[in-house]
Order: sequence, then C-alpha cells, then structure tokens
Amino acid sequence: MNEIKTSIVTGGYGSIGKSIAEGLAKKGYKVVIVGRNKSKLQEAAKDIVKKTGNENIDYFAVDLSRKKEIDIYYL
Repeated sequence: MNEIKTSIVTGGYGSIGKSIAEGLAKKGYKVVIVGRNKSKLQEAAKDIVKKTGNENIDYFAVDLSRKKEIDIYYL
C-alpha cells in the first residue's frame, strides 16, 4: 500500500513557505498551506499545482496567533 504523507506549511503563500510547499509537493506529499489571506492562499495553491503537477494541495485561511480561530477546527 502506498501511503501519502501529509505536510502542513504555515505562511504558505510567502516566498519561503511557498518554496517549502513546492518542494514537498514535488516529492509527492499532500500539502496543506496555512495563512491569513484566503485569496493569496488560493493563488499559491493554484501555482503550486501548476508548477509541480501535484493536485493534492489544500489551504486553510486562519490566523494561528489567535486561539479562537484555531479552536474552530477542534470542535
């Protein structure tokens, strides 16, 4: 059985975060990018798919410095 590894990259639309996400996507990882700006995340996700051919890219717009935003995902 082939197991797909998943990675979460914070700051996924910034230059460093996006580069890390692209590298992981090229290696076959499912990548979840996280950041505060939904439209920038959407564009970054599209660009990563286009550059890598890996369609297992997802994103979540959340401010990780705000506990109330994080708590939503644990309910």
